[in-house]
Amino acid sequence: MKNKTLPLLAFLFLLINECMFAQNLSISQLLSPTNYFGCISYNDSLVIEIQNNSTDTIHQDSTWFYIDINNTIVDSISIPQRDLATNEKDTINIPLSFGNYGKYVVMAYLNALDSSDIGDTINFNIYVQLSGNYTVNPSLPASMTNFISLSEMAKALEGGACGPITIQIASGLYNEQFILWDAPGININNNITITSEENNADSVIISYNPSNNTNNYIIGIRGLDYLTLEHLTLQNNSSSYGHVITIDSSSTHNNYQYLKLIGNQTTSTSIDMALLYSSAGINTLDSMSNYSNNILIGGSYAMYLYGNNLNHEKYVNIKNNKFVNQYNCGIFTYYLSDFSIDSNIIVTNSNNSNFNGIYARYGKGNIKFSRNQIFATNASGDFIYVRDLEGEINNPIIVDNNFIIQDGGTATVRALYPYNCKYLDIVYNTIKVFGGSSTGGRAIYINKSFGGDYNNLKVLNNIFVNTGGGYAIEISATALSKSYLSFLNNNVYYSTGQYLGKTGITNYANISQWQSAMSSYGFDTQSISYDPQFMNDSSFVFTNIGLDNIAIPYSGINYDITGNILLHHRS
Repeated sequence: MKNKTLPLLAFLFLLINECMFAQNLSISQLLSPTNYFGCISYNDSLVIEIQNNSTDTIHQDSTWFYIDINNTIVDSISIPQRDLATNEKDTINIPLSFGNYGKYVVMAYLNALDSSDIGDTINFNIYVQLSGNYTVNPSLPASMTNFISLSEMAKALEGGACGPITIQIASGLYNEQFILWDAPGININNNITITSEENNADSVIISYNPSNNTNNYIIGIRGLDYLTLEHLTLQNNSSSYGHVITIDSSSTHNNYQYLKLIGNQTTSTSIDMALLYSSAGINTLDSMSNYSNNILIGGSYAMYLYGNNLNHEKYVNIKNNKFVNQYNCGIFTYYLSDFSIDSNIIVTNSNNSNFNGIYARYGKGNIKFSRNQIFATNASGDFIYVRDLEGEINNPIIVDNNFIIQDGGTATVRALYPYNCKYLDIVYNTIKVFGGSSTGGRAIYINKSFGGDYNNLKVLNNIFVNTGGGYAIEISATALSKSYLSFLNNNVYYSTGQYLGKTGITNYANISQWQSAMSSYGFDTQSISYDPQFMNDSSFVFTNIGLDNIAIPYSGINYDITGNILLHHRS
């Protein structure tokens, strides 16, 4: 469209004319466009109806009409195109054409000389949508199939989709950040995949160091659904604002896979330094998303996923990821329901005395923590901490086949810590504590607050080992007096310290004393205290045949941490 400016003499004429007459021209109706979406390109006309609402005749070309697109005036014409008597109408027709992808914010308005602002402006959006295969390659010219920067790609995607979209990013280093917004037309069929051209995360490095909380991201996901983000390295070296991916505005049905997310090797516990951050709030429910086969290095948290207490995030799967040297926490979930954390590896050399490997609080429904491995050198804390989770009698929450090794840290250790849960089953886990203290180190610590309806905790077929001088198992007095446990049996306990276990303030030196104390509850009659004789310190495979046939069948779990079929013994 042709750009025009208002000539000075015409402006003076209109100003004098306006002083003489009480002109009131308004936009009475938008006739076109009726379709605001274009696939690949967009051609239509802006057709509006104007009306004289004043008591005097409005003369031809006595005012101006402007077209503003994305905050830039792109056209202006003098109107009306003929004299209009009182209440008389006229039609204006202006061609609209958009050849580039993206969202266009259109504002059409009458000039300020009109005596009334009522009905002087119309606003609408035009979306030019993508479909098919595209590239991001700065070494090639910009075209309808190639973007020369990631920000140009993101701007184009604001137009939405009229078909499935695949965008391949050429190998190289990109010093950019960008936001992927919600856009029309994107759905399960018209989905978006952004990947590296070589399908290799190391080939594309996107690096950016945010300077404040407002821009704390490399990639911001703002309500965009049906996105697959894969095979990219995203790196944030900021020492204060360390988010790599920030997700909010209810971005659902997304896949984040085969990514490498790298942050600062911080000693901060701030959520500002979380690598993957999903903010709290009723309108930020990032449900039905998968996080798989990623590597997350550094940061305070690797994954910080926070839902809402009234409407939990749901159907989130975290599987086959590797978490390396987070300072404060590997996986943090709050107000998530119906989710799974499966087959992840968490490795840290953090010296934090309150490190969490997996921290999950407030959730209901189908929840599983399965086959995760946590290796904590120098750190103390709670390595699988499940709190305020609520299963059902026929669908309990499952913590199974997890492997935890803690070594070096000398502060409080509760390697497996089920606190205030309901219908939670802990089965086939192997826990090895080498550190902690003689009074504060536990392979498993079972605790319950004085109030609350927490019950039906089952603990069976596990190996709990503490060679750091502390307890293999500790149960709080409240957990026993308030009947938190419904089943505790067929476990292997081993401690090289002075005491094997503890309840309340009472210590028990060996399995006989422990079983005697548990007999009134019917617990641990079939449990034993043997040294498992692991193949090595970092292995979960034991060699002591005395552990065979200790476990009992557990319905629904027929595999061990390696994926092998369980034969209901501890091998």
